[in-house]
Amino acid sequence: MLAQIDFVIGTMIPPSEEKKSKGFVGYSMENYKENFYSEYTMDERTGNLHTFFSVFAVYFPSCTGIVAGANLSGDLKDPAAAIPKGTLLAVGTTYFSYILYGILSAGKNNRLF
Repeated sequence: MLAQIDFVIGTMIPPSEEKKSKGFVGYSMENYKENFYSEYTMDERTGNLHTFFSVFAVYFPSCTGIVAGANLSGDLKDPAAAIPKGTLLAVGTTYFSYILYGILSAGKNNRLF
């Protein structure tokens, strides 16, 4: 939770003049417009072209944590009530977090000229 809070707060801090000179421009509507459509690039290290699925693989492990929580059902007082509620809350929280991260990242990217 602290890492998530730190990420959100960190995006709100405006860039210094030094960081602006290096391409970090902060939030702008121009960034949102540029990042609205996907533009997958070549990985310079491996030479592979990124795709939707290679980028999605970065976020996918969150689903593993949700399933791991459901597997601990033996420790619950009332598993029949707690598992559906906990699973739906975990999915909802994860969905909200990743949508928020995408919006925050799209608006505050760095532009290297």
